[in-house]
Amino acid sequence: MRLRKKAWAKPLLDSYIDRIVITKLDFLTNPIKDVFKNNHKLVLEIGVGKGDFICQMAVNNPELNFIGLEQNETVLAIALKKVIDLGLTNVKLIRVNAGEMLSIFDTKEIDIIRLNFSDPWPKSRHEDRRLTSPEFLNMYFNILNDDGCVIFKTDNREFFDYSVEMFKENNWDIVDLNYNYPFTNNKEDVPTEYERKFRALGTPINFIKVKKILKK
Repeated sequence: MRLRKKAWAKPLLDSYIDRIVITKLDFLTNPIKDVFKNNHKLVLEIGVGKGDFICQMAVNNPELNFIGLEQNETVLAIALKKVIDLGLTNVKLIRVNAGEMLSIFDTKEIDIIRLNFSDPWPKSRHEDRRLTSPEFLNMYFNILNDDGCVIFKTDNREFFDYSVEMFKENNWDIVDLNYNYPFTNNKEDVPTEYERKFRALGTPINFIKVKKILKK
């Protein structure tokens, strides 16, 4: 269900521009690490939802920096509220379409990319919108450092099977693959709001972790 637009969302986002919220692409002409003013590793979540995942991961891992991409204004504002309430200093949010990644991040700038319950876009004519399509995998290959990884979770088995094949065909090495991923709530991984919902229904969660295959 699409979340209805809220009148308070834009004013809240605007009030935190250049502090927590980054919306001006020209602000990112320097390395993203400069935004955090430290050299901690960078974790990028594409599609932050209501912010449960990115906020809890930031709490659990204060030694990491987290960047959340989200296009929906109201959804991003809900996530922002949680960042503010928790007083997190290691989270930045960017309202932008994921397809603009290459205009935001430098080559090999990101350490970990997280994809959590992304829209499966099941119709074949929408394949290029899937976050595990070859077009997006090429972007990840560009912005991810050589030792970095992509971690993907979904309840949608058909989408997952498609994604596994795309990783295999596009120079990614499978590090971990699980079609019934156990519940995890620690420094390495926490459940999203969607994950809790699907687990309550008894739906298996699919998980894959991949790394780049480097050309010799």
